[in-house]
Amino acid sequence: MKVRPLMLAAMTLFVSVTTSGRLAAQDSKPHAKHQRYRLVDIGTFGGPQGNVNPEGNGGPYINHRGVVVGQTQNTTPLSPTQNTFLCFPGPNVNHAFKHVHGKTIDLGALKPSVQNCSDALGINNRGEIAGQSSSAAIDPLIGTNEVRAVVWKNGKIHDLGTFGGNHASA
Repeated sequence: MKVRPLMLAAMTLFVSVTTSGRLAAQDSKPHAKHQRYRLVDIGTFGGPQGNVNPEGNGGPYINHRGVVVGQTQNTTPLSPTQNTFLCFPGPNVNHAFKHVHGKTIDLGALKPSVQNCSDALGINNRGEIAGQSSSAAIDPLIGTNEVRAVVWKNGKIHDLGTFGGNHASA
């Protein structure tokens, strides 16, 4: 019987020491400043969906000025020859965009721009955007529009071509 009161006293002492020690440690730490985030609906160009690419598919997707890049759908249905990888998930044409100062700007695609898909895969601090766009050329091996590496500079798209193949991405 004498063991139980001693054991109860030891446990009470242990709990009070660990609790007060933990609280004292919490009080001695400086208070961390909480991050503030803002959710922004970038919208689409009339289609059902759009996105900023998942990490690992390019990047950076935002530069130090806060300009964000990605792809979003318009209302043009995909042609049967469009490259389903670049135009995923369909059913409409994707176009690269940049979102700056609350506006989403269509970066277009290689000609014929209305029918071709494009995707902005990264932006640098000078505002140059690297990505890919389908072209008017049809890949003879797979029967879909060829994909070209592109860069958007000063509001214009520039075809970087390929290294001799039928597909490329910047």
